[in-house]
Amino acid sequence: MNEPVAVRSNSELRHSGMGIASFVMSVLFGIGAFLVFVYAGYEEITIPGGVAGNRAMAMMIGFSMMLMWALLLVGAVLGTIALFEQNRKKVFALLGLIFSLGTLILSALVIVLGLTMSH
Repeated sequence: MNEPVAVRSNSELRHSGMGIASFVMSVLFGIGAFLVFVYAGYEEITIPGGVAGNRAMAMMIGFSMMLMWALLLVGAVLGTIALFEQNRKKVFALLGLIFSLGTLILSALVIVLGLTMSH
C-alpha cells in the first residue's frame, strides 16, 4: 500500500550543500576579484609606464581575473542547481547566485569603465 510522504516544514528543512558551496565560493572569489583589482591599480600607479609596460605582470593580472571569473561562474551554476533541489532551504543558494553574478557584472563594468577612461 502507498504510505503518505511526510512533508517537512521550512524549519525542518536542511540547507543545500551546493547552496552553501555557492555562497562560500561567491564570497571568497568575490574578495579575490576585489584584491586583484586593488593589486592591478597599485601596480598601475607605481610602475613607470603602467602595467602594460610589464607584460608578465599584465598576463598575471589577466590570468588571475579570468580564474576568479571562472570560479564565480562555477559558484553561480552551483547556486542555480541548488535552487531547484527539492526539500532544501534556498537561502544560501540564492545568496550565492546573487553574489556571484553581481561580482561578475560589477567587475566587467569596472573593466569597461577603465578601458573607456584610458583611451
